[in-house]
Amino acid sequence: FHFDQSKTRSEIRLREGRTRPIDILSKYLNESSDSDIEINEPYMVFK
Repeated sequence: FHFDQSKTRSEIRLREGRTRPIDILSKYLNESSDSDIEINEPYMVFK
């Protein structure tokens, strides 16, 4: 519940132009989760 509310508050602040740094970070993280990013497992670095 609290997580959903914080996301909603962040979206409202973005719309109204009252952004905080965490709102901008949240915006970029939400947009990047939609794209296909290939993430290698950390242990693969040593192989």
